[in-house]
Amino acid sequence: MDAEQRHKILSAALTALSEHFDTVQIVATRVDPDGGTTDLYANGMGNEYARIASMDEWLTAVEATMRLRRESLAQERQRRREDDPG
Repeated sequence: MDAEQRHKILSAALTALSEHFDTVQIVATRVDPDGGTTDLYANGMGNEYARIASMDEWLTAVEATMRLRRESLAQERQRRREDDPG
């Protein structure tokens, strides 16, 4: 699939979603099988400020979740060290 085909797929999805939602933001990535680089595709429709605020809220929630996971893993590692007699 070439870049034009990917663009058409994302545009069709964006159009379909925008018929039912006030704002839509699509972010998609693809690893290039030839070079191993990651391509980023992003496009949206609707109020740009609302899209930015929504993405900001989503990123804040993801960061909080990741912070909790890191803390949980650190606590688990600490428990294992304390339980390891050797």
